[in-house]
Amino acid sequence: MSIGRVPGATGIQPSIVDAKGDLIAATAADSVSRLAVGSNDQVLTADSSTATGLKWATPSSVSAATQTELEAASSTTVYTSPGRQQYHPSAAKGWVTFTGTTPYTINGSYNVSSVSSVATAQYRVNWDVDFSSGNYAYSINCRKLDTDAPTTATMIVCNPFTVNAAYIDFALMCINGTRTEAPAVTVIGFGDQ
Repeated sequence: MSIGRVPGATGIQPSIVDAKGDLIAATAADSVSRLAVGSNDQVLTADSSTATGLKWATPSSVSAATQTELEAASSTTVYTSPGRQQYHPSAAKGWVTFTGTTPYTINGSYNVSSVSSVATAQYRVNWDVDFSSGNYAYSINCRKLDTDAPTTATMIVCNPFTVNAAYIDFALMCINGTRTEAPAVTVIGFGDQ
């Protein structure tokens, strides 16, 4: 019902709202109306086709992206849930930081089941959930705690031997070709699982 101003009265008449949840809404200049409360779980929505410009409506549902949608990385109508975020191409599918001197100690990791020794200064990082193939991007970094100026005996390079879906094998070598362990090693993998 629409109620205009009562001559000589000031403010809005209390009788305009007479039920729990009623709202007062303007319908035009100097005119107000009662907007009854909506149903449970509805939200107040702008709607220019109604007299008050408002209505109660059920919100449209938003769903979590499927693995396929995340891998395609193109939808703008679904959300990324924490349990599926790792399927997006931009997410690291696994990483580990470990002490590369015996005994090897994992200091932090995601999707890595273990780190083991294959040979002297040669490591194997085993993925917990395998990649779909050995065609994934990886980064291997290490740090040698050495107070000497960098020389061919202290600068380290990372040499990958095997990259497959289940693990990556690599060795740490000085520039002069000798293998060496490093106290801090980091491995990161990006790709499809």
